[in-house]
Amino acid sequence: MALLIRGKTKCPLCEKVIAENDDVIAFPAFLGVGHPLSRFSDSAFHRTCFSRCPESVEVESLYGRYRKIWEDRPKDLKSAEEMDAWGKEAFKDFR
Repeated sequence: MALLIRGKTKCPLCEKVIAENDDVIAFPAFLGVGHPLSRFSDSAFHRTCFSRCPESVEVESLYGRYRKIWEDRPKDLKSAEEMDAWGKEAFKDFR
């Protein structure tokens, strides 16, 4: 998940510090560096800034797809190699 230190972390959209009581939305690193929406991956935002952003609907849709794939993963994967092989195939469209 994105690192958020209230009072220090800046919202990437408005460049203002995210305060203690600000409503926030954050995403884990779910998009690859080359993805057109990668700036939303592994980041935290003021919820109002994010909701006004034109890409917000697409980002939430992609994140929903990402979560669905992760939640539906095979539960019998035991080794790191099995998880890695599954992840490379399952998330190939997100990298």
